[in-house]
Amino acid sequence: MVFGLIPVVDLLLGEDRRNPPDGAVPRLAADGYYRWPTYLYLPAQYAALVLCCAVWARGGLTVLGAAGLVATIGVVDGIAVNTAHELGHKRERAERWLSKLALAPAAYGHFHVEHNRGHHTRVANPADPASARLGESSWPFLPRTVSGSLRSAWRLEAGRFRTRGADGTGAGGVRGSSRGRGRRRPRGGPARPPAPARRPAGGPAGPAGTRRSAD
Repeated sequence: MVFGLIPVVDLLLGEDRRNPPDGAVPRLAADGYYRWPTYLYLPAQYAALVLCCAVWARGGLTVLGAAGLVATIGVVDGIAVNTAHELGHKRERAERWLSKLALAPAAYGHFHVEHNRGHHTRVANPADPASARLGESSWPFLPRTVSGSLRSAWRLEAGRFRTRGADGTGAGGVRGSSRGRGRRRPRGGPARPPAPARRPAGGPAGPAGTRRSAD
């Protein structure tokens, strides 16, 4: 179906070069016709995964049958990357969560991080692993983009966790720590009065009641 029927249908329908005007984009974005296909693909994707696992667990497959089964679920999960791409561009939290869910069976979750925060900020730039070089064929591009996107997503997430008070590896700071946020008083206890400013030993008083720092 994927490599036979769908290309034939595309050929028969032809290419649609029409683009909607900018004024129609909000209406089209709210139209369920363009959203429900992405929603419905996920149940079909996971149903195919469960079915393939059941067939594999039952055994009795020939080498050709096993290869065909693996290729089938690989194509299903590969198409899910396109579904995740569309869902990941939406603003709604539920759709972005569905994007991650679609990427999970293919173990390609880093795409959700790298595509929006990496690729879209460096597109067609030498630093972008998702942009092919001029004249580059698919064979050298494929391993470069897969490994490069994974490294890019790791760096992006590590930077995000550093900003939030963790270093991305779990070694430097704990998420939710009170470092840099001030001390918290015990629950139900009275607030502590601010400690009075103390003059350093031997340090002279500054003007207007302030104290001059010793250093």
